[in-house]
Amino acid sequence: MLKNIAITFALCSMLAGTAQARVAGSADPHKYLANCPEGMVKATCICQATKMGHYNVCHAGQWCHSFEGVCRP
Repeated sequence: MLKNIAITFALCSMLAGTAQARVAGSADPHKYLANCPEGMVKATCICQATKMGHYNVCHAGQWCHSFEGVCRP
């Protein structure tokens, strides 16, 4: 009986740990992208405003305006 309780507890703790790992990894999906330079963008990156915390994801061929943190075609 004690062995079954121990196995059930171990299984539940492993499943809970896996669920927490998925949530923690998806909290900020853009944290691994590089910051964009001012001007034309050659690869997907983050265009972040210089004074405010605003940011947008720029794709290749867009123009990053780092003062506002926006991307425009």
